[in-house]
Amino acid sequence: MNWPRYMMEKRLSDGSIAYYWNPHKRDTTGGFSIGREPLGKDYGGAIARAGELNQHLDDWRTGRGESKTLDLSPAHGTLKWMVAVYKGA
Repeated sequence: MNWPRYMMEKRLSDGSIAYYWNPHKRDTTGGFSIGREPLGKDYGGAIARAGELNQHLDDWRTGRGESKTLDLSPAHGTLKWMVAVYKGA
């Protein structure tokens, strides 16, 4: 299938399909702070979110030796967190 890395689909008990993002275990055991995340039933929204998560994972892999204090905060993934990441804080 032609969709983002680590995105998978699962058929639910009601017959509908939901999407999930599931990073490789080596990344989560290596310190990546985001595990499996439900992406919902909307295919377009799931692709967009999986792309964001993959970019975050790629950035984490690139800067493995750097401090991950923003990732470890309870605000991780909130709008305030995203603004801080965007500003380079």
